[in-house]
Amino acid sequence: STQSTGVLLVHIAIRNTMEQLKPSDREAAEFKNRLKNVREEMNKGKVDLAILSNMENIFYLSNYQTVGGCVQVLLLTQDDVHIITRELEATNAEFRTSVSYSFYNESQDPIDVLVKEISNRYNPDNIRVVGLEYNTTRLTFKQMNQLQSNLLHHFPSGSLSDVSHLVSTLRLTKSPLEIEKVRRAAAIVHAGLRAGVAAAEPGILETNLGGVVLKAMCGEGCEYTAYPVFLCSGATGCLGHYTPSQKRVVEGEVVFFEIGGCFERYHAARMYSVFLGDEEPEWFSSAEAIVRKAVSVGRQMMKPGTRAKDVDKVMRDIISKYPHQHKQSERSGYSIGIGFYTDWSNPDFYIHPASEAEFQENMTIHLIPWIQLPGKGAIGFSDTVLVTNQGGISLFEGHYYNRNLQTISL
Repeated sequence: STQSTGVLLVHIAIRNTMEQLKPSDREAAEFKNRLKNVREEMNKGKVDLAILSNMENIFYLSNYQTVGGCVQVLLLTQDDVHIITRELEATNAEFRTSVSYSFYNESQDPIDVLVKEISNRYNPDNIRVVGLEYNTTRLTFKQMNQLQSNLLHHFPSGSLSDVSHLVSTLRLTKSPLEIEKVRRAAAIVHAGLRAGVAAAEPGILETNLGGVVLKAMCGEGCEYTAYPVFLCSGATGCLGHYTPSQKRVVEGEVVFFEIGGCFERYHAARMYSVFLGDEEPEWFSSAEAIVRKAVSVGRQMMKPGTRAKDVDKVMRDIISKYPHQHKQSERSGYSIGIGFYTDWSNPDFYIHPASEAEFQENMTIHLIPWIQLPGKGAIGFSDTVLVTNQGGISLFEGHYYNRNLQTISL
């Protein structure tokens, strides 16, 4: 009938639209290679079954994503990959991935369903070691205990192992495709900052200024970011991770931005400070010069094999020469890339005074030596940097803007 034909055409149109969410051929090849690399690491650690629950790692291996705050895991063996999620979120597995999936409904206990799926899929005789992400932010303490107890019951001859770093360490170095996506995210941040700097005038509400930034970034294709826009004016810059409030910006204050852009879940970020007034005071201009110098020198040092603590020390020594009272950040950088609520960093690589971690080629790093000035606010001019054999390369092409929106070099 005409009606049934119409319904069929609508269904086909919907499916064709949804198919656009699937990975491209290039991305599919990348996911295949990632699974191969993780399985090699599982072999080395003698892990027969990995149960991954951190969304960043699930996405990295499958393209599955959602902001839904529910139990969702990826099961991985040498010959199987399977997602378990809530019924509502199952559409994300169907249309975003090429991975098999199953789901639980609202009346079911998700851990019970997970364990039952594991029981149906895997022979206990073939599973000696089960890996769990003990650093997960997606399972409650109660759920993790329940899962461990049930797993030990189902695999009486098996043992549990911590695979918290199994995937995240592989995520530290980026492929050419991933670097392209971080560059796209940097272009989004660039647009947001230019708009924010232009609109930062006395009298504007912090929330309105944040809206200007978001509008510009969305105009460049920004997706939802793992963190909100961080924006403070004056003394509020001395509050950690302060977000825009109903406070009005006042002449003579410093407006501090820390903005992240997101493109296909990959992030870049940048800090930027502007002084609202006809003439910058010495305490601001000297702080700007010294922070920019620390960023520049630190970036040049970022070569494979260099220790994070050594880069941190050099930048910290530069900033310590600032003559006015200030507080340095305890962390001066971190790996940045895939992000979901509420983090765009990879905790497997931080830059701080005690970090023995070494830079690797094709890492992407948010380099953030910055300071807070009591009663005045925050001074930061950070950079998202690609690590190369010649040193770090700014993914913002090394440019900043002055109050007249003129582009200036670092």
